[in-house]
Amino acid sequence: CLDLEGGGAITQFYLAECYYNVENYQKAIEFYKLSSKADPKYAEAWMGIGLSLDNLDQLPEAITYMEKAVALDDKHVDNLLTLADAYDRARDKEKAREYYFLAVDADDNEVDAFIEASDFFIDNNAIDDAIEVLVDGVRRNPSLAEIQYKLAATYFEIAEPTKGLSLLH
Repeated sequence: CLDLEGGGAITQFYLAECYYNVENYQKAIEFYKLSSKADPKYAEAWMGIGLSLDNLDQLPEAITYMEKAVALDDKHVDNLLTLADAYDRARDKEKAREYYFLAVDADDNEVDAFIEASDFFIDNNAIDDAIEVLVDGVRRNPSLAEIQYKLAATYFEIAEPTKGLSLLH
């Protein structure tokens, strides 16, 4: 990776991305911090710091930076999902639940939000929440077949095959 002095937030961000992609997380953090200093409202730089720290097994500190990114852009579904997953791994299920719901609400067309949220709920034996998320996804965007299939599979898993089959026809 190049090591350029100066440059704006975007330049520093892409240099950080270069280091991140070659798994030099310490160096990536340096450039993400330069990027966030150049533009404190650049959410992706803050998330980059968080992701780098997470890769360095510093999850509590990583969450702090991820929260900053989400506070700056609370409609960025990938960032919401990343923060939800981080809270799940930190065993803060309530915070994870909160951010999965925020991710689902951020964009009707973001299939990953519905699927990942329902997987979280299923993994945590919150089947009613999983079904609620998936039913809401089907209602909000019936053309997203993946959500319908996930809902059908969930019904099969909880021994309600009639409901599952109705979605497959």
